[in-house]
Amino acid sequence: MPEKPPSVPGAVSPRPRDTFRVTWWMLGGFAHGARRRASSRAARTYNVATGVLWLIYLPLMWALFVAKMLSPSRRYYMSPERDAVFAIAAKRGAVWQREDHLCARPGTGAGGRLRRRIFEHLVPLIDDAGITVISTAAHERLAQIYCAELPGLVDVGRGHPRGRELRRPPVGPTAAERGRVEQLLEEVAADVGDVQASITADPGPVMAIRRPVASRRGTDPVRIEVPLLAVRRASDDALRWSLAHECAHLVADDLSLRARLAWTGRTLARTAGAAVVALGGAYALGGALLVLLGDGLPVLILLALALALVPLALGVMTLLRWPDVVLQSRRSAWRSRATELRCDLIATRRFGPDAALEALQLLEEWDSRPETRRRHGRYATHPPAELRIAAVVAGDPAQDTTYAAASRLLRSLT
Repeated sequence: MPEKPPSVPGAVSPRPRDTFRVTWWMLGGFAHGARRRASSRAARTYNVATGVLWLIYLPLMWALFVAKMLSPSRRYYMSPERDAVFAIAAKRGAVWQREDHLCARPGTGAGGRLRRRIFEHLVPLIDDAGITVISTAAHERLAQIYCAELPGLVDVGRGHPRGRELRRPPVGPTAAERGRVEQLLEEVAADVGDVQASITADPGPVMAIRRPVASRRGTDPVRIEVPLLAVRRASDDALRWSLAHECAHLVADDLSLRARLAWTGRTLARTAGAAVVALGGAYALGGALLVLLGDGLPVLILLALALALVPLALGVMTLLRWPDVVLQSRRSAWRSRATELRCDLIATRRFGPDAALEALQLLEEWDSRPETRRRHGRYATHPPAELRIAAVVAGDPAQDTTYAAASRLLRSLT
């Protein structure tokens, strides 16, 4: 499920008792649309009919609004004066939809002030995360107001069921940002070989290595995926340090964790598959015996024993193999943490502790978000950012950057 948009300073969340007034504001919005002189006859008719239906089903509409407010992927922003409300719903595919532009007195500008205040803080996050914003305006004049409030929002055609449909694609990396990353990677990756960089919209500063893929055209080069957030917020030295950290993985060829975790996953999958096959075989054996021997108590007893003993045997086999699975996972997790510290030390030896601390503090800021571990489970075996910062401060990269030294450092800090 898409994650809820973040809160912003200058806006509060609606209280439970605010749900009643917001539901009533919706009816006031229909009345304002029906009285508006610039509205067409069709628009006035639509507002009158919808307002009447809204009044008839007012309790149901209130319950619907409460359900929307409690949605885990939708956030309602309310002005501190509690005279306007505005919602943003996170959709699949990195899309945010603007919803429920409501205020106590339509036409006074309270809603516009709240929206400008919200997007003043959200626009950098939207661009860094590669999020597309969509919205619907009730009429063309309102569409122009919305487009003026949010730079980049454009009218793309007729809305549904009425009004105008608006869309704002994310502002991707500029040519200067791409050139900066390519230049820094060329400086850093001199000892690695053919490595390329690609800028992604991943909402975090963690970089990833894309392994070569064989195709008819040959083998693709190694690619380091650099999040746009890291490009825009990190200095040149911090970005060099982060790129050097990834290149250290390539030089040491320490990316075997995925293979180890894949082995663990295959072991569990094979055990579950064997259990399913065994149960199916037991049913088939029982059915065959029932056909060959005819009805009777001995056949039913044999079938019951088959259904009971086969899963039991598989369970015993799984328990016997489980310690090896757990041990292998723990070894992989320890090796992953020690490897991360080793690559930190290698990059720090080249670009200094100041660049390391800046890059790791940016990572710590992102790592403190509650949704980070849930969204990026592949980094669950990495040491936390605060431990990596302590390792950079305590370590001496000029002396030893071997895996054994990194392992000793990790053991001393945990």
